[in-house]
This record gives sequence, C-alpha cells and structure tokens, in this order.
Amino acid sequence: MSEQVLNKSAEQSALGRYAPLSFVVGHASGVLPTRSTLLEQKKALRMGREAAAQESRQERQDTPERRRLFRVVQDSLLEEERIEQELDTKFIPQHGSGQLISPRAFFVSPLFRVSSRSTARSDSVTLEMKSERQGLVLKYIGPELRQSDGLVFMALLNLTRDAQAGCTVHFSAEEMCRAVFQRYDGKSRVLLKDHIVRLQRGLVQFADVSVQLCQRFHFPSRGQWSVALDADIVTLFKTSMNVWVDFQRRRVVPEGLSSWLYGFIESQSRLIPMPLPTLQGLCGSDAEPESFARMLRRSLNDLVELQVIDEGWTIRQGFVRWRKTRPTGTITSTGSATTAAGEPAARMAADVIDV
Repeated sequence: MSEQVLNKSAEQSALGRYAPLSFVVGHASGVLPTRSTLLEQKKALRMGREAAAQESRQERQDTPERRRLFRVVQDSLLEEERIEQELDTKFIPQHGSGQLISPRAFFVSPLFRVSSRSTARSDSVTLEMKSERQGLVLKYIGPELRQSDGLVFMALLNLTRDAQAGCTVHFSAEEMCRAVFQRYDGKSRVLLKDHIVRLQRGLVQFADVSVQLCQRFHFPSRGQWSVALDADIVTLFKTSMNVWVDFQRRRVVPEGLSSWLYGFIESQSRLIPMPLPTLQGLCGSDAEPESFARMLRRSLNDLVELQVIDEGWTIRQGFVRWRKTRPTGTITSTGSATTAAGEPAARMAADVIDV
C-alpha cells in the first residue's frame, strides 16, 4: 500500500504558467480517480455505447455479433450508472473556479455569525440549523465561527472540488492567501492557519453522523500546505439545497453584515419584507437594535453598489423591504451551476484553486 501522487503539468492546464494543484492519495493502491477522470471515462463509455448500438442496428438478424454488441451496450449503461453514483456520493457538487458553494442552511443561520472584531470569540458554542428538506435539524458544536471563517470554508470546498471527499489536497499558502485575503504576509499566513484550525474543531451533527468542517490540515513552515475534508462532508449537500455565489463579489463585499446578507440574499429566490429582529437573529448579531438598524442601512448601500439588490430599499416600521437586482447565485438540489460572470475574478481564483 503505497502513497501515490497525481500531478498535471502547467502546460496541460488552461491556467498557462500557473501549475494546478496536485492530489496526494495516501494509503491506497493506485490513484483514486478525480471528478475530471470519471467524467472523461463516462464520456468515453457513452460514445462507445452509441457506436455499438448503431452497429447493432445494422445487424438484421439475431447473430452472435449482435448479441455481443447488445452486451456491450448493457455493460456500458451499468458502468455509466456506477460512475454517476460515485460522482453523486463521493464528491461535493460541481462548481467552477470563479464560484463558491455552500449548503443553503449555512446562509440562513448564524453559523458564520456577524460580530465585531473587538469582541472575543466563544471557545465553544452549540446552535441548531433547520434544513428545508423534511424539517431536518442540523446541530453545530464547536468554536464560534464568523464570516471570515465561512469564506475560508467555501474556498476549501472549491480547492478540493475535483478530488474525492477525504482525499488530501496540497496547495500554496501564499496563493491561497492572495486569493482569499487579497494579500500575503506573515499576518495573513497566520490568519489562514487559524481559520482552518477553527474549522477542524467544528462539527455538524446529524441523527447518525457527525461531519467535521475540515478533517486534516498540515501546515509546515516551508513548502506546501495540505488539507483533507471529511469524507462524509457530501452529506451536508444532501440534507440542504445548494447555493452558488460569485467568488469575486464575495471577496470584495465588506466583511460582516454585508457579506452575511450577500449569502442570505443569494439563497433566496426572491426577497420579501422581513422584520429587523428576525434578520438580526438569523445573522447572530448581538448589537443593540438601533445599532443593528444603522449597520443594516450601510450594508444595504454596499449591496446596491455591488448590484446585488436594487436601489429603493426601505426600512420602515421595523421591516426592511428590498428586491434582488438579478439572480446572480444559483439555488438547486441537483445539477451544476452556471458560469460565474467576470473573467478577472474567475482568473484570480483559478490561479490558486483550479486543478
């Protein structure tokens, strides 16, 4: 049982001079297939099946050759179904290098709460999140997480999107810092490490399984870092609808209430008038009601500038009334997301996170 390494060259990558991330699969005989490999296999099987079916139709009698071609078609269908099942159960939902993805339950709860940087984090919190599917309740147990932790969590999902859940993925700490924090120095390197360590300590519990938000993390002082997500993290996306958001917008939206509102808005098909106390409870802010209302006004102006909501929002009689500019995120339970707009943003993210 030897450790295997799958590595593409920079010349093979659409990123040009940027080398893609390498996948390191330990304690396995051979290399576990990536999503890209499985999709290529499925495409080849489909093409072979279609060719066999066409050739079979040219055999007008029940000949041995026609029976052989029939078996080829049936075997191919079974193998395609097996690959589809593997993609569905062992990989997080597909998304592009310019996109971030999250279970919807994370965007409509205080999991990644809004709080002042001057306020000390709680070392241990417990909170419940309701999934829209069959009223399932998810329980989070772990350190207090905030909006910046949520951004790093989604970046890790993007980083590992082509690998089977549970596989170790190597990456450059510098490139990840530049992609997520838009800078690289000693402080941002420590910040990234602290975020991932916090995510390691966070557990989301279901009735019969607990899922770590990040399972393994290796951060040597020199060389590449590596992470591995929990093999059961796919469960998160089976118990909640999925929301795709634009990586560039999420990076530039001001951290805090503005970034939380961005995720919340993208998780909604349309916006309805909402009581301010309800909104404050969902985002986890412990500000005084008057302070929260002022924060909300500033954040709504931020989102107007980013064209997330239309101008003309109002806060009257304790309700915020607002309207989405256009559906920039995608909410679905199955299928893939649309391509993110904005080539510069997608390219900057891909420098770090594409494979």
